[in-house]
Amino acid sequence: MPTVKDEVAKNLLYYRKKNRMTQKHIAECLGVKHNAVSSWENGANSIDIELLFKICEIFKISVNDMYGIYSNSQAEHFTKEEKELLRDYQMLNNQGKEYIRQTMVMALSTYKKADSVPGLDTQAKLG
Repeated sequence: MPTVKDEVAKNLLYYRKKNRMTQKHIAECLGVKHNAVSSWENGANSIDIELLFKICEIFKISVNDMYGIYSNSQAEHFTKEEKELLRDYQMLNNQGKEYIRQTMVMALSTYKKADSVPGLDTQAKLG
C-alpha cells in the first residue's frame, strides 16, 4: 500500500505534467529551488503543508486530489464507463498504473477538451 508521501509524489508529478509545467516553474512560483520539487516528486522528501496548499492553488485542485482521496458524492457523477475504467485501473500493478499515467499525459496534449483545464499555461513545457 502506498504511503501518503508516495501518493503525493505521484500526483505532484502527474498534475505538473498535465499542466505542462517544469519543475523550475513550480519552484519559482513557490520560492524554492527546483531540486526541492524533484525531491518531492521522487519521494525523497515530503512537502511542507503550506507549500502543498500553494501547489494545489497553482494546479487548481483540492488537497484531496493531491492525496488521491475522492468522496462518494464525486463518484456519483462518474458515468458507468468511467467507473469501469477506474476499477480496471485499480487492478493494475504499479508498473501498469505508471504506464497508464504517462499515456494519459501524452493523450491529453492531443485529445483534451478545450475547457477541461482552466488557466492552463500552454506555453510552458514539460520538465
